[in-house]
Amino acid sequence: MASVHFFIPVYFDRPSFTILREKILNVLPKGHTAHFHLLDDSAGEDPALASLNLPDVTVLSMPFNLGHQRALVHGLRLFLRQRHPDSILVTMDGDGEDRPEDLPVLLEQYRRSEASRPIVLALRTQRKESFVFKLFYFLYRKVFRALTGTVIRTGNFAVLHPEAVSRIIFHPYFELAYASTLFSLGTNLQFVPCPRGVRYEGRSKMNFSRLAIHGVRMLMPFTDKIAVRGVLAFSAFFLMSAFVCGLLVFLHVTGLALVSAWALMAAILAFVMSFLSICSFAILITIFANVQGIAMSRLEGERGPG
Repeated sequence: MASVHFFIPVYFDRPSFTILREKILNVLPKGHTAHFHLLDDSAGEDPALASLNLPDVTVLSMPFNLGHQRALVHGLRLFLRQRHPDSILVTMDGDGEDRPEDLPVLLEQYRRSEASRPIVLALRTQRKESFVFKLFYFLYRKVFRALTGTVIRTGNFAVLHPEAVSRIIFHPYFELAYASTLFSLGTNLQFVPCPRGVRYEGRSKMNFSRLAIHGVRMLMPFTDKIAVRGVLAFSAFFLMSAFVCGLLVFLHVTGLALVSAWALMAAILAFVMSFLSICSFAILITIFANVQGIAMSRLEGERGPG
């Protein structure tokens, strides 16, 4: 009998979770038992969850609003400190966009390669979103690829081997993002194509500001790649502007060519701005990573098991 532990973040969305739980129980393969770890990201402010009394559901209130990805990290860290080597871990959203119908396929892929301690991720094949969202998402993916050299088409829906996750879950990058850190640190990733579902009830609490912050956090596990690419790009612009500026100054001083004051000032300004861009880029990356990581530091104690 395999014990499957579901980690599901919820933010004032009990109706969707209720539907999700019933669907999961209906599709869960025989020989598997389910236990739901409901991660209350309202920090105990949702009265609907306070009255939830189901034998297979444990409600864990977050210390404050962490966001769905970091709530998953907090829940997994607390669970894995207790050592559950024989369990199967599943992380997924609680609104229905991670479809329970795809769970048997993910579990089957996990079963076939369980000896290698896999991390099986749902690979998104299509999304049912508005045209505006798809447009911005398309642009974001292009920017993401330009900055990191890769594209992430996975979300929170994953089946995880506890020993594989326990080795990496306490990495500081997880304090910024869950899905992209799994992608960047996972050593035995396997992918199963799954379409994105639609929300069961209500409307998403994710506004544009939160979505933008989430997008930046997704970049953070690739800070090293972004830093290298950014420094190379800004350095190339700096060297080019320095060359043009020097050439214009040389032509102006020697009188070999007529150089207007405006052209000379523009070249000098470009030179200064390129230098400041390199410095600002490095400072912003460092500040964002540190500030976002501080919010979750030491929530689960010193370190995980082992």
